[in-house]
Amino acid sequence: MSDTTSTPAASDEWFYTLGGQRLGPISSSALRQLLDDRKVHAETPVWRRGQTSWMLLRETEFGLLLSEVPPPVAAANINNSFVWALAVMPIVYVVLTAVLQVLLSSQELFTLISLVLPFGVNAALCLLDLSQLKRAGYSDGFLTLWALILAPVYLFVRAKRIGHTPTYAITWVVTFAISVLLS
Repeated sequence: MSDTTSTPAASDEWFYTLGGQRLGPISSSALRQLLDDRKVHAETPVWRRGQTSWMLLRETEFGLLLSEVPPPVAAANINNSFVWALAVMPIVYVVLTAVLQVLLSSQELFTLISLVLPFGVNAALCLLDLSQLKRAGYSDGFLTLWALILAPVYLFVRAKRIGHTPTYAITWVVTFAISVLLS
């Protein structure tokens, strides 16, 4: 049984990676649709029967189609204002919590607001950033999950996905540690 043999039916079945997971098989037309929808890009590893190893999408016959789709905006040109705002939010929450504790007489209301506010603001900042990334040509449903669940993971995954150093993610960890010390 050799990886170098190819059958007509199997040669149209493609596998690809997304978010560190192997997905497929899908047809060539389905892979083309993923390319049109910007769910895969030139640097996406793909494989089909007959190949000895994974190849970048741009190195396959789909490479000719890539000129029809503009490349993502260069990482250096992406606006990072939402992620930097998110990175310092743990300190902001400490200040807001102190202010709310003075202003609110109801302990139940204070507890509810101090739990819901960070989740809501973090999710909003992450979703705004995701929207901006999609307009810049970076589309990744995997990021949406982390945007809604856990902000620091979102920051690390985002940095890796677009080729940034995770400075804003590390800043979030540091500001979170400081906020714990201040609480």
